[in-house]
Amino acid sequence: MARRKSSSAQIEAALAAAEQGLLDLAAAEAADVVFVREHDVGPSSFFDPLEARALELGFAVSSVVVGVDHGFEALDDVVRGFVRNLRASDTEEKGITALLEAFADKRGKRVLERFDEAAESAELGGDVAIVARSFLAAAKEGRREARLVRGFFEGADVAADLDGASGVFSARTAKRALAQITRLVRALGYEGTLLITRRAGALAELSPARREGAYTVLRELIDNAEGTRGMIASRLYVSGGDELFAGSHALGENRPLATRVLWGAGDADEDEEPRDPLPHAPVLHLEARDGEEPRVGVRVPEKPTAARVKAVRALVRVSAGLPPGELLTKLTVGYEAVDEVLDKLFETASNAGSVFSLLSGAYGSGKTHLLLHVTARALADKRPVLRLGVERLDADLGNPQRHFRRLVEGAMLPGAGAPSLLDRLAAWRRSDALARKLARALEEIAESEADAAPAAKRALRASTSEEPHALEACLLGLDLEARTNGASYRYDAYARLLLWLELCERLDGTAGPVLLIDEAENLYKAGTSRPERRTALRSLAFYCGGALPRACVILAVTPETLEMLREEAADMLAEVTEQRTLLAWEDVTMLRRRLLRAKPIEVAKLGKAHLAELAGRAREIGVAARGAVRDPDWDDFVEGVVSGRPSARRVVRAAVTRTESLWWLGR
Repeated sequence: MARRKSSSAQIEAALAAAEQGLLDLAAAEAADVVFVREHDVGPSSFFDPLEARALELGFAVSSVVVGVDHGFEALDDVVRGFVRNLRASDTEEKGITALLEAFADKRGKRVLERFDEAAESAELGGDVAIVARSFLAAAKEGRREARLVRGFFEGADVAADLDGASGVFSARTAKRALAQITRLVRALGYEGTLLITRRAGALAELSPARREGAYTVLRELIDNAEGTRGMIASRLYVSGGDELFAGSHALGENRPLATRVLWGAGDADEDEEPRDPLPHAPVLHLEARDGEEPRVGVRVPEKPTAARVKAVRALVRVSAGLPPGELLTKLTVGYEAVDEVLDKLFETASNAGSVFSLLSGAYGSGKTHLLLHVTARALADKRPVLRLGVERLDADLGNPQRHFRRLVEGAMLPGAGAPSLLDRLAAWRRSDALARKLARALEEIAESEADAAPAAKRALRASTSEEPHALEACLLGLDLEARTNGASYRYDAYARLLLWLELCERLDGTAGPVLLIDEAENLYKAGTSRPERRTALRSLAFYCGGALPRACVILAVTPETLEMLREEAADMLAEVTEQRTLLAWEDVTMLRRRLLRAKPIEVAKLGKAHLAELAGRAREIGVAARGAVRDPDWDDFVEGVVSGRPSARRVVRAAVTRTESLWWLGR
């Protein structure tokens, strides 16, 4: 009986913390992922009342159950489940069409005008926006449009039926679609999105390859929950028993995921994880530790004030062990040597045409923070930033015709809000005068002998087409996504990338680009064959071999991956050289030389003084988000937490957890 009382009190404390977390996420338009460790407590005792509270707060809610045959390695299936089960307090039906119908009923004749205004405010775009707007345009007699909405999320190609739609919903586009769905929910007038994944312990029972894929998906959701053009005002719960957290098949076997979720992962002394229910703890325990009473919050959940929103957004990030986007410099400590290297790289790229560098660091060492620092430096230097990840979700590094679209959509350009390439295209066409300037630039490039000339000719034809959005489709490479890996299609994709960079230089005066290639360790994960790695190296030979003018290319790897890459480089790149379809742009010889000779930028482990400074800065973020808290033992805490020189992630998390505990729990 005592155990049940303890569990009940812990759940009540967890519900209050969760409510505060949802209020934070809605106000700051942030997003996070929380893992729930059930222990011996039935998860429904927490999730059922949580869903009710979220509905009262104005959230749209969706819950799915993971089974042995339905793992997280199929993200498009999971997103379909979320879409089918979406519900809100103003409709009795489930599904995204029910939310759209409720919006149409409330807005009446001005539904499209209101939707367009809300969509612009929420930065909603892409196929999700087009499909939703089409439904609303025929809401009263829209049986066909209802079928189109459902068909889109089932994977049907709606491009032929909807003006401006570009493709299909698939595993390749699911992550982008999920982010857009959270923006659609905001545009429809809801506070945010609550997504719940129950029985995720089944992931530990999957085969090794499927389990690794599922854990990689979870890691990607954490990394991209709150970022440029990512999920907003949303929380995803992933719930499971002890099998998900402990054992040889638990999430700890995936080191990138473990360092983002588990308390001590990445440090030699992995002490026991705190169980206090805090608003943004990465792991929520539904049962207090044996012999301890649950710690109940001393505050009533409240919406953060507008003045604290930016700090709250940063707090959400650092609570998950991730660097804060907007307040990145707040936690940038000990990067003086890195800045000197970047200065030299940027200068050499401007003068010598192209430079290549390696960035090496173990999981949890701070590579993500360093890459964000590079991004901030590049944007300040008027350099476009391109990112190409080798995630399992986007396992197409060797297919430029397929990964070209995500390379374009994920690009960040100098300017307020780090606009995308498509944002700049819209700006270049905003007036007749600007559109003429764009047309002249395309004509000049097309008539030149530049490498981008063929792509410019294709873009000119698209710009005069009667088909709506033809130019956008051309510059996004939508016609390339389903093509084979033939030399002509690879050439076309490379040329269109060069065209984008040429346009940015001519119309915006940008400097040479910075290309970040991340997650290269996935080339050596289970299920990746030698031929796939060889094909990937062929694309890397273009990006890293000097074909991008005035570019600074940085390949981020773990030390183990770099060693394997270098061991394979000679033999495997020799095989690439023998391929008859190899393009001149794919300079294999240069890639081999650079891989073997480049001295990596090491993610250095911080000393005690820097770690102590980092802890103090993390505390400042907590205070800015919550207000000042009295902590007379802070100096003693810092001295203890930096002993043994733990990872920077560990120190930041410990400082934020302490500050949040003092604010939320009063101790």
